[in-house]
Amino acid sequence: MTQLPPLADPAFPDQNTSLRTLEYTVAALCIGVSLMVMGGWYMEKPAVLSIIPGSATMKFNSALVFLFAGVNLLIYRKATARTKVASDILAGASVLIGLLTLAAYAGIEIISIDNLFVSDPFSETNPGRMSQATALCAILTGLGFWGYQHQNEIAGHIGLIGLKLMALLSLISVVAYLLLIPSEEITSFFQTMAIHTSVLFLALAVALLLRNPYSHFRRILLGRQAGSIIYRKLLPVVLLLPILFSFMLLLGIQKGIFTLQFGVVSYAVLIMTLSLIYVSFIALGLNRSDRERSRLEEDLKQRNAQLDQFKQGMDKTAIVAITDHKGVITYVNDLFCEVSGYAASELLGRTHALVNSGYHSKAFYQNLWDTIEKGDVWVDEIRNQSRDGQYYWVHTAIIPLSVAHGQQSEYLAIQHDITQRKEAEALLKSEYVKNLEFKNKELEQFVYIASHDLQEPLRTIIGFTELLGKDVASGTAENTPLYVEYITQAGQRMRALIKDLLDYGRIGRSKEKVLVDLEQLLSDIRKDMNQRIKENKAMVKVGQLPTLPVFETEIRQLFQNLISNALKFQHTETAPVVELQARELPGHWEFSVADNGIGIADQHKERIFTIFQRLHPKSEYEGTGIGLAHCRKIVELHGGDLWVESQTGKGSTFYFTLKK
Repeated sequence: MTQLPPLADPAFPDQNTSLRTLEYTVAALCIGVSLMVMGGWYMEKPAVLSIIPGSATMKFNSALVFLFAGVNLLIYRKATARTKVASDILAGASVLIGLLTLAAYAGIEIISIDNLFVSDPFSETNPGRMSQATALCAILTGLGFWGYQHQNEIAGHIGLIGLKLMALLSLISVVAYLLLIPSEEITSFFQTMAIHTSVLFLALAVALLLRNPYSHFRRILLGRQAGSIIYRKLLPVVLLLPILFSFMLLLGIQKGIFTLQFGVVSYAVLIMTLSLIYVSFIALGLNRSDRERSRLEEDLKQRNAQLDQFKQGMDKTAIVAITDHKGVITYVNDLFCEVSGYAASELLGRTHALVNSGYHSKAFYQNLWDTIEKGDVWVDEIRNQSRDGQYYWVHTAIIPLSVAHGQQSEYLAIQHDITQRKEAEALLKSEYVKNLEFKNKELEQFVYIASHDLQEPLRTIIGFTELLGKDVASGTAENTPLYVEYITQAGQRMRALIKDLLDYGRIGRSKEKVLVDLEQLLSDIRKDMNQRIKENKAMVKVGQLPTLPVFETEIRQLFQNLISNALKFQHTETAPVVELQARELPGHWEFSVADNGIGIADQHKERIFTIFQRLHPKSEYEGTGIGLAHCRKIVELHGGDLWVESQTGKGSTFYFTLKK
């Protein structure tokens, strides 16, 4: 069976509220009138039973049917098992009362239903019995509830037919009472149908027809189309004018004010005139609406033309995709296909997982969805993978397009290819660029050394050579030994500087890294430096060290230089203590070499890593001042950093990192 469409229309919440209000009002009327009439029968108050004196009364069974209908109106829309059973029982009871009554009219009295609850002392014929019209409407009321409650096409249409017939019967009875047609002139079918019975059946029929999804009356009356709008405007005139003029016509004829012929002609003229005037007003309003619609259509065409130009421009410069609320792709432009390498037919119906490179974390995509589901625009950079396996970067903005039922229904993704920019950024961050920067720094240092440090011993040699030449020319040899000594010292100084420069330049010439047990390496270094450690009465402590892939010769030189400096730069009265530690961090190891030496002032913490930069005279501490420059170059060769923390007079701790 075909299931009925949902009752509520979430697009028009006000309309649904109005329908519920109508149902509750009709339910309250049915229950209120039925209880009042039942009380009237028990207390024998005929004024309650018949609103118009001398007209038909509402029977007790009719009131019982309205009580069932009022309760049913309150519960029938609650989709629970209990309410469905209760609704079916109430609807069945109405049908049963109607059938038993009609059976009694046919001479088949199964149960004496007429006076089952109370006795009717007011009716001369068939006391307590509902009219045939009332009994039929009771049956149709039950069918109307049953047809909606069972939510399938056959039941829905049966209920719909029953409601239409009930509306027609009750409308005839109501109009007859409104036009004051004498009861003896009413067909016997309606003779005993009370006015409030007719009104309540009509109200029930309207309320249920507006809730039946298969009802054309519901669709026309509640629709948003132009036909429904005109229908609602014409309905008051169609219903009220004929009743009003018919009432006046009958009253005028009964009072003898005019003849039947004059009344009929006047009736026709008035109806046509007022209808034409009213329809003319409606037509003028529709014409205004049509002109406004034409203007809006023209504006829309112009905007669509502009949007089409905008789309063409965007398609040439941006990667565009539209997805539904679940992320399924519903549209892609040609540039998306060109960059991703997939045809449109391969992308439509799939998600962006098809081009997912696996580069980003789940948290990255969770943040994306959290943002756009709130209706906010999400902007970031994404690395995707094309069909041929190539990676490409896109700067992406995802825009929620529309809102339906409180949720985003579509998303527009506008992307720009930034692969070249990302490659350039990666190149700038690469080891190659770092090495170039390091080489440039080295060249700057060499230029400085050539213009300063190497010039000093060279000037000494040249100066004393000139003095020596003058003494030889004058035959004086008194200062010759001193000049020769100065020249020799300067030459040795220059040779040491050149050797250190050559050693510095050779750092990193090893072909490849090897796995080195650093604990074993430190053990070998301590053996090599054993004599010097003993002479300085020093203590060298080594913690647990890892095994890492390194350039072995350079790492040996790094540790040896740091330990040598720790032994060298000491207080004369203090025995050196050197401690080496290592700790594991994400991605790298951090090493420390701590001493209890003379320390380093804050302003010199960077200067000490520059080639040939000395903080003390050569007479106090030997060396050329290139050892720490060697250390920094070795650490940077391994992709790490070298720095120092120190306090003057309290020792220093050199830290450096090596990648895992």
